[in-house]
Amino acid sequence: MAAAALALSEVTAQLGQVALDAASGAAMMGLLERSHRAIAYGQLVVVQRAAAAEVHRLEPVIAQEIDELVAHPEELARGTAAIPTEQLRPGMAPHRNILAYMQAHLHISSSDGRRRITGAKLLVAPAKPVNDDGPSAAPSYPILARAAADGSADVGNLASVAGRLDSMQPRIKPRP
Repeated sequence: MAAAALALSEVTAQLGQVALDAASGAAMMGLLERSHRAIAYGQLVVVQRAAAAEVHRLEPVIAQEIDELVAHPEELARGTAAIPTEQLRPGMAPHRNILAYMQAHLHISSSDGRRRITGAKLLVAPAKPVNDDGPSAAPSYPILARAAADGSADVGNLASVAGRLDSMQPRIKPRP
C-alpha cells in the first residue's frame, strides 16, 4: 500500500505538466474517478476493520510512530521499516471512538469521518471471526454495497443513501 500511495502521489504531481486534448482529458478524468472510487471503498473496508480492532485504544506513542511512517512512506515501501507492534491502552482510551481517532490522525472533518463510519457499517460485510466457519453476513444494503465495491457509483453518495435508508427503518419496519 505504501508503494501504491507513493506512485499515486508521483503521478498526480505530474498531471499539471501533461498536455491534454479532450479525449485524453476525458480518459484521465475517468481513470482518476475509478481510482478515487476504489480508494473510497477501501477506506470503508479499513474503517470497519479498524473499528473492530479498536484503533481508538492505540497507545499514543505507537499512533504517532504510525503517523510518521504514513507521512513519509518511502521506508515502508522499500521494506526497511515496519509498522510497530500493536499496543492498546488499557482503561481509558486515548480517543473517545474511531471518529475522534480519524479526526486527530487523518485530519478529516467529522462529517467525512461519519460518512466513512456509516458506509463501513452499512456497505461492508462484517468481518468473520477467525475460527468461524458459518456463512458470511451480508452488508445491510447489498445492492448499494455491490455498487460501492465495483466502483459503478460514487462511494460517498452510496454511503449517504444507505445512511438515509437506515434512519428510515424505524418508521418502515412496523408497516407491512
